[in-house]
Amino acid sequence: MNYDQIIDEILFYAKTQQQKNRNGEYSITISGLLRYFEKNSPGLDSRLVHDMINEIDARGWLLERDCSILVFDPAAF
Repeated sequence: MNYDQIIDEILFYAKTQQQKNRNGEYSITISGLLRYFEKNSPGLDSRLVHDMINEIDARGWLLERDCSILVFDPAAF
């Protein structure tokens, strides 16, 4: 799986697993995201997922990020 595919999967997971909150933002847990990748791409190194989370954050698509939760800007979709 290449980097763009990982980013697409992260965005897909965020959009399908969590409904918009009251501000229209998408919020997911990092642990849930990692479980999703373990189930759907068992050979994928979780460090790549963390690297792509860093990339998504660098692109400005995250409104909030801490050690357990990612909050996506709705404009990222």
